Amino acid sequence: MRNENDGLLEMWTKQKYDYYVAARTLWENNQMQMAALMCAYAIEAQIKSAFSLFQHNCPIKELNKHNVPKLFAQAKNDGIFSDVSVSGEFLEFVMDNFERRYPKQTRDRLQEIRPQGRAFILISDLNLYYDKFIIDLDTSIYKKSNDCRTSILFLAKRNLESVEGKYFFQLNPAALARLEEAISWLGEELSGYEKDQEFSASYPVHVSIRKNEMEILKRMNCEWLNRDRHAISTLNIIVDPANFKHP
Repeated sequence: MRNENDGLLEMWTKQKYDYYVAARTLWENNQMQMAALMCAYAIEAQIKSAFSLFQHNCPIKELNKHNVPKLFAQAKNDGIFSDVSVSGEFLEFVMDNFERRYPKQTRDRLQEIRPQGRAFILISDLNLYYDKFIIDLDTSIYKKSNDCRTSILFLAKRNLESVEGKYFFQLNPAALARLEEAISWLGEELSGYEKDQEFSASYPVHVSIRKNEMEILKRMNCEWLNRDRHAISTLNIIVDPANFKHP
């Protein structure tokens, strides 16, 4: 039975997912500045969705701002994301590119960071750091809530055959490393359908779609295990937001 918070939870997950898919789509099409902006929104949404789920002491005025470093620090102080590590330099990098929504912001931010030896630099490989941090935040929320509906991976597994599904997983070590988790969630869902024969009989198309998702996930995971696991696992270790240095 759904409770009154289910709708809000699902809206937050959809918001996080849409920002992230938009970011990866833009990055894959070499629109790096807009991709970095969408990644920052995806990070902000992960943190604010955690505040909607767990007890916190974040002031309302901060919740209404886009200051990612402050929001993350507050979440850590409140015992949220205790298992997520990120360098201050990466959070500064995120904000440098977040403050480019308008021309005046870009000009003002550049004047602010230039004396600190920083500049606006975006290269294609940097998306791996964004991927890792966003998926780490997502994983942390899932583990703390023990509810797969909080995870963007929960939506991604339902769009495996679409273009957005391709952009979500393609060259994404952090997401590929969670395939077995997605298979486990889907297995539990299908097991429930097997026990509820009335539901299965009433919604055969829904059940068929979920079974098809399971086949695709298993095939993807097999390819990942047999071909890419070592390379991607190594990359997933090397690309660590906790060790990020501003380029």
